[in-house]
Amino acid sequence: MRSRIVMMGILFMMVTLILAGCGGNGGGTTAMEPMEPTEPTTPTPPTCAEDPSQQRCVDQMNTAKAAQAAKLAPAIADPDGNGLFTGLQKDERPNLPAGTTYPLAVEGVSTGAGTKAEIKVSANDVLGVDDMKNGKSRPNQFQEMGKVAYLGNFDGQAYRGEDKNKAYDLTVYTDRKAAESVSYLNYYTSESNGARTPIAGRPGLDSNRAIDGNNFSNDDHADYGKLNVGLSTTDSDTVGALFDASWFPSGSGASRSIDDDDTGDDRKFVGTFNGVNGTYECSTGECTAENDDDGKLDSLSGSWTFAPAKGVDIETVQIDAVGHDADYLAFGYWIETTTNRDDTTDLAVNTFATGSQPYFLSGGVSAATLQGKATYTGQAAGQYVLKTGPVGDAKPTDSGGFTGNASLTALFGGNSIALADHLSISGSITHLRNGAGEIIDPNWTVSLMKAAMSGGDARTTPLVFGTRTGTAINATNTNITNADAMTTGGGSWEGGFFGIPTPTTTTTEDYPTGVAGEFNAHFSNGHVIGAFGATKK
Repeated sequence: MRSRIVMMGILFMMVTLILAGCGGNGGGTTAMEPMEPTEPTTPTPPTCAEDPSQQRCVDQMNTAKAAQAAKLAPAIADPDGNGLFTGLQKDERPNLPAGTTYPLAVEGVSTGAGTKAEIKVSANDVLGVDDMKNGKSRPNQFQEMGKVAYLGNFDGQAYRGEDKNKAYDLTVYTDRKAAESVSYLNYYTSESNGARTPIAGRPGLDSNRAIDGNNFSNDDHADYGKLNVGLSTTDSDTVGALFDASWFPSGSGASRSIDDDDTGDDRKFVGTFNGVNGTYECSTGECTAENDDDGKLDSLSGSWTFAPAKGVDIETVQIDAVGHDADYLAFGYWIETTTNRDDTTDLAVNTFATGSQPYFLSGGVSAATLQGKATYTGQAAGQYVLKTGPVGDAKPTDSGGFTGNASLTALFGGNSIALADHLSISGSITHLRNGAGEIIDPNWTVSLMKAAMSGGDARTTPLVFGTRTGTAINATNTNITNADAMTTGGGSWEGGFFGIPTPTTTTTEDYPTGVAGEFNAHFSNGHVIGAFGATKK
């Protein structure tokens, strides 16, 4: 009986709970409302920066590459717009100044002054250096944009300049060595037969006093190494910083003088010249030092001398970074971008190749004096356009910078060289690689066909080759003409020899130490334009 009562109580509680869950206390029921269906979420695709391998990103990149290539192709293959691939266009590439070389500033490579498509800077401009004028930066200054990967022995540097609606992106390669230290004594004087003589044109010097080259043990340095020093407003920007002493005036436009009636120590004060400790002296009469408006030492008038301090060993003390490399090559290219009024852009590409020492022969002889052959190896760089599609209807699809290997052989004279090859040079540009270091096309080799040499007379015209003049340039051998200076697919090339022979009298094997040139070439599936530098093996 008791168990039946317990069971009835449990059933009553269960029914009560069920009714409560249905919203009633024994009354009606309330239906549950259905849940709203959720929309499936679509994941956000990664951006092209996050995943460039996506097909849409690849398509966008290929479209942009093809558009750039389409602009660059005529700049390389048909710069004059006549529909023909005719090789280097003199009016669309730098005209070489007198002497057939670009001027190279002591501090670095300079592009030089020219006309039309050439970069318009003065011959004294130095790349990467801001040339101030009246306290303001001059327009079209070329600023360093960063290092470019080494090409063999050639150091690469990128520059950019802008002028109105034009921008110039310049790439320069050079094997110029870094400036070295030179001893104070050897920098300002040269030794010959035990005597020291002045070296003309050194910064801040009017002339050198006589130096006893054999009197190295003399403890009294009163005249040993004493220099007559001067400073004019024309060289103050580069030379004024060499003079340093607390006596010199400070402040904009300030000046200070030593009177002609001052005597003894009143005419002297200690300081440094080009980092060497010593004593300045107004040797005779009145002397004045003046600053420019920027507070920099601008002028020294009067008879000034500087004597190194006693105990300074001017034979071993070094002046930093004044020993400049005198024999080096430089080559490269630049892309000129013109922005039109409708914001569209046009491209032009230009090349240059030069060196610090154009090759002249000494002793009144001609290039024909050289006998035998010389081989040169080096590097090349430029711009390429790659086309895709059937021959005759291929379309530009890719473009960019390329690098390659240069190999050349110069044939001079003598019985070992066939007469038809006298005074000629030929070679090739191989292993053309894109910016990623990949071979652009294994079939691309630029053949630098036989080109005639000309010039090379004693100190009058340098030894050059190729299509510089636009006419036949070899008067010595009629078997070689300008028409031979061709490259693959109807392109052309030209260049010059560099490196002054060391001997004072030229021998038959005083070959040039380097060669540099420019080229372009046409393939069935693309075009290249570039420059090279190579040194004698």
